[in-house]
Amino acid sequence: HVVIKRSDGGFSYQLAVVVDDADQNINYVVRGCDLVLSTPFQMYLQELLGFEHPQYAHIPLLVASDGRRLSKRNQDASLDALLESYGTYQGVLGHIAYCAGLISEDEPFTPEDLLVHAQVDALMHKQSIVWRA
Repeated sequence: HVVIKRSDGGFSYQLAVVVDDADQNINYVVRGCDLVLSTPFQMYLQELLGFEHPQYAHIPLLVASDGRRLSKRNQDASLDALLESYGTYQGVLGHIAYCAGLISEDEPFTPEDLLVHAQVDALMHKQSIVWRA
Protein backbone atom coordinates (compact mmCIF):
# COMPACT_ATOMS: atom_id res chain seq x y z
CA HIS A 1 0.00 0.00 0.00
CA VAL A 2 1.13 3.51 -0.74
CA VAL A 3 -0.07 6.48 1.26
CA ILE A 4 -1.69 9.34 -0.69
CA LYS A 5 -2.71 11.51 2.25
CA ARG A 6 -0.85 11.34 5.55
CA SER A 7 -2.55 11.13 8.93
CA ASP A 8 -1.59 14.76 9.59
CA GLY A 9 -3.63 15.82 6.54
CA GLY A 10 -0.68 16.52 4.27
CA PHE A 11 -0.32 14.86 0.89
CA SER A 12 2.37 12.26 0.38
CA TYR A 13 5.48 12.57 -1.72
CA GLN A 14 4.03 10.10 -4.24
CA LEU A 15 1.09 12.34 -5.13
CA ALA A 16 3.05 15.58 -4.80
CA VAL A 17 5.79 14.49 -7.22
CA VAL A 18 3.25 13.35 -9.82
CA VAL A 19 1.37 16.65 -9.71
CA ASP A 20 4.56 18.71 -9.59
CA ASP A 21 6.10 16.91 -12.57
CA ALA A 22 2.91 17.36 -14.61
CA ASP A 23 2.67 21.04 -13.64
CA GLN A 24 6.24 21.63 -14.82
CA ASN A 25 5.80 19.56 -18.02
CA ILE A 26 8.60 17.19 -17.02
CA ASN A 27 9.39 14.80 -19.89
CA TYR A 28 12.34 12.88 -18.42
CA VAL A 29 12.94 11.71 -14.87
CA VAL A 30 16.38 10.42 -13.89
CA ARG A 31 16.71 9.12 -10.37
CA GLY A 32 18.37 6.46 -8.29
CA CYS A 33 17.49 2.80 -8.70
CA ASP A 34 16.35 2.79 -5.06
CA LEU A 35 13.19 4.58 -6.29
CA VAL A 36 12.37 2.12 -9.09
CA LEU A 37 9.48 0.62 -7.09
CA SER A 38 7.79 4.03 -6.85
CA THR A 39 7.60 4.41 -10.61
CA PRO A 40 4.69 2.05 -11.37
CA PHE A 41 2.58 3.64 -8.65
CA GLN A 42 3.39 7.14 -9.91
CA MET A 43 2.48 6.06 -13.44
CA TYR A 44 -0.83 4.72 -12.14
CA LEU A 45 -1.54 8.07 -10.44
CA GLN A 46 -0.63 9.86 -13.69
CA GLU A 47 -3.19 7.75 -15.54
CA LEU A 48 -5.88 8.41 -12.94
CA LEU A 49 -5.22 12.15 -13.14
CA GLY A 50 -5.00 12.23 -16.94
CA PHE A 51 -1.32 13.20 -17.01
CA GLU A 52 1.25 12.09 -19.60
CA HIS A 53 3.98 9.70 -18.47
CA PRO A 54 7.51 11.08 -18.51
CA GLN A 55 10.30 8.77 -19.59
CA TYR A 56 12.08 7.23 -16.61
CA ALA A 57 15.69 6.21 -16.11
CA HIS A 58 16.89 4.68 -12.86
CA ILE A 59 20.61 4.92 -12.32
CA PRO A 60 22.93 3.26 -9.78
CA LEU A 61 23.49 4.88 -6.39
CA LEU A 62 26.85 6.19 -5.28
CA VAL A 63 27.97 4.17 -2.27
CA ALA A 64 30.96 4.18 0.05
CA SER A 65 33.39 1.25 -0.06
CA ASP A 66 31.38 -0.37 2.78
CA GLY A 67 28.20 -0.25 0.65
CA ARG A 68 26.61 2.61 2.60
CA ARG A 69 24.68 5.03 0.38
CA LEU A 70 26.38 8.43 0.16
CA SER A 71 24.28 11.27 1.51
CA LYS A 72 24.34 14.96 2.27
CA ARG A 73 23.16 14.09 5.78
CA ASN A 74 26.47 12.32 6.42
CA GLN A 75 28.32 15.08 4.56
CA ASP A 76 29.44 12.54 1.97
CA ALA A 77 28.06 14.40 -1.02
CA SER A 78 28.38 18.07 -0.15
CA LEU A 79 28.88 20.01 -3.36
CA ASP A 80 31.17 22.44 -1.51
CA ALA A 81 33.41 19.55 -0.38
CA LEU A 82 33.39 18.02 -3.87
CA LEU A 83 34.35 21.35 -5.43
CA GLU A 84 37.14 21.72 -2.89
CA SER A 85 38.44 18.27 -3.86
CA TYR A 86 37.95 18.42 -7.64
CA GLY A 87 38.21 22.16 -8.32
CA THR A 88 35.34 22.70 -10.75
CA TYR A 89 31.90 21.34 -11.59
CA GLN A 90 33.52 19.63 -14.58
CA GLY A 91 36.04 18.03 -12.22
CA VAL A 92 33.24 16.69 -10.01
CA LEU A 93 31.35 15.35 -13.03
CA GLY A 94 34.50 13.75 -14.43
CA HIS A 95 35.24 12.03 -11.13
CA ILE A 96 31.69 10.63 -10.86
CA ALA A 97 31.88 9.42 -14.47
CA TYR A 98 35.26 7.81 -13.75
CA CYS A 99 33.94 6.02 -10.62
CA ALA A 100 30.98 4.80 -12.68
CA GLY A 101 33.29 3.39 -15.33
CA LEU A 102 31.90 5.72 -18.01
CA ILE A 103 35.33 7.18 -18.81
CA SER A 104 38.79 5.67 -18.41
CA GLU A 105 40.62 8.66 -16.90
CA ASP A 106 39.74 10.73 -13.83
CA GLU A 107 39.62 14.10 -15.58
CA PRO A 108 37.19 17.03 -15.88
CA PHE A 109 34.30 16.56 -18.30
CA THR A 110 31.52 18.85 -19.43
CA PRO A 111 28.03 17.36 -19.67
CA GLU A 112 28.20 17.75 -23.45
CA ASP A 113 31.52 15.89 -23.67
CA LEU A 114 30.21 13.18 -21.39
CA LEU A 115 27.21 12.62 -23.68
CA VAL A 116 29.56 12.13 -26.63
CA HIS A 117 32.21 9.96 -24.96
CA ALA A 118 30.53 8.02 -22.15
CA GLN A 119 29.15 4.53 -22.50
CA VAL A 120 25.94 5.09 -20.54
CA ASP A 121 24.72 1.55 -21.27
CA ALA A 122 27.41 0.40 -18.83
CA LEU A 123 25.22 1.74 -16.01
CA MET A 124 22.14 -0.26 -16.92
CA HIS A 125 22.97 -3.41 -14.93
CA LYS A 126 24.64 -1.81 -11.92
CA GLN A 127 22.83 -1.29 -8.62
CA SER A 128 25.57 0.89 -7.18
CA ILE A 129 28.79 2.71 -7.97
CA VAL A 130 31.57 2.66 -5.38
CA TRP A 131 32.87 6.15 -4.66
CA ARG A 132 36.64 6.50 -4.84
CA ALA A 133 37.81 9.51 -2.91
